Amino acid sequence: MVAEPLLKELRHSLGVNRLHANELGVARLTTVAELTRFSKKNDLLSSMLRIKKPDHALICFLDQVFDSGMNNAVPWHHYFTPLRYILLFKVAHLLDEALAKEAWKARRERNPARGADAG
Repeated sequence: MVAEPLLKELRHSLGVNRLHANELGVARLTTVAELTRFSKKNDLLSSMLRIKKPDHALICFLDQVFDSGMNNAVPWHHYFTPLRYILLFKVAHLLDEALAKEAWKARRERNPARGADAG
């Protein structure tokens, strides 16, 4: 892997096992910008995205309910093409803020029985 030395160096210098915002926090996250420069220099095709937590919760809910493409009731092309975004928008209208928080709480619950009963 071309970027492996850089990734190892970044993880070591930041004192983390993985480059994740949850571990780095906002202040140290900006140091990962070195990856963007490396990517441009080596003509790598990659993206760095910023997803807001409410949007992430909605995407996770969609993945959980529709079983990430394993649910036979949802055609492949609805889930693994840009049609997925239409599905996301439709599901977004079903969840108000309170329901989205409950869905996130259920997803994060480590005890399956409590997760099934959340809400």
